Amino acid sequence: MPENFLSLGETVMRPGLIWGCAAGDDGTISIEDCEERADSAFRWLHLNLSDHRSLRWIAERTKLPPLVRDLMLSKDDVQRAIVQKGSIGMVLHDFERDFDIDQTNRIGALHVAIGPTMIVTGRFHPLHSADIVRQRLLAGEPLANGADALALL
Repeated sequence: MPENFLSLGETVMRPGLIWGCAAGDDGTISIEDCEERADSAFRWLHLNLSDHRSLRWIAERTKLPPLVRDLMLSKDDVQRAIVQKGSIGMVLHDFERDFDIDQTNRIGALHVAIGPTMIVTGRFHPLHSADIVRQRLLAGEPLANGADALALL
C-alpha cells in the first residue's frame, strides 16, 4: 500500500479534523492529523462534531476531565463555561455560515476544550470564527499555550 494511503481501520478511527495547527520552534504550522507531536508544545484541533469519528476520538483518546469531555460531546448550544482539573470547557455563540454564502442570520455553537497542551474546538455547522482563527494562526499569530488560544478566540 502506498505510504500516503490509510488503511480502512485507520480511516474509521480518524476524527473529522477540519484543520489543525501546532506550535513549534519555527512558529505555528498546519497539521493534518490529531496525533500528539514531539516537535510541538501546544496544538489546536478544530473538529467536525457531526462526524461520529470525532465524537469517538474525543471520548476515547483525549485526556479531558469528564465534565469538559461531556460538554464537548453534547449538542448543547447554551453559552456556558466550566472548569475542571486544570481544563476549561465552553460553548460560545457564533454566526453560522453556508459553504457558498458568507452571511447568514443563524446562530451556532462553538464547543471549546482547553487543556495544558491542546485546545480542541468543534462545531456541528460551519462557523465564522473558526475560519478567522485559522487564517490568523497561519499568518503568524502566536500559539504557545491555552492563554494565547483563549485570547485569539
